[in-house]
Amino acid sequence: MTKVNGKHVNTVKEKQRIWRKLHLANDEYTHEVIAAKVILVFVGNNEILPILFNPLRRKIQQVSADGAYDTRAYHHVLKNQGITPSMPPRSNAGYWEEWHPRKEVVKVLKEDTLAEWKSTGVIINSQ
Repeated sequence: MTKVNGKHVNTVKEKQRIWRKLHLANDEYTHEVIAAKVILVFVGNNEILPILFNPLRRKIQQVSADGAYDTRAYHHVLKNQGITPSMPPRSNAGYWEEWHPRKEVVKVLKEDTLAEWKSTGVIINSQ
């Protein structure tokens, strides 16, 4: 019961929706889905990574993802499995350790040279 303007009005409680996220791993050459996992919204993206990759029998060389996956934990899991991460840093990204390859990418973003680089089409090798 809810009281509105002095009168009692019956209200029906809506069931709260629980969102789910679908994580897919696909082969970049064949576009074949090689792993899929559905998780609830309150499970972190970096928590699903080992679960998604463990049953795979093939060697994963690189993981491409969006900026939501740009976390220390995610990079740590990839490094431990010998996988090269390929994802843009978040817009508010800060510098990590001096040796971390992500540092160069963040530096380019901070200097605002990314738009200039995209217009040239030149590939930058940071090694």
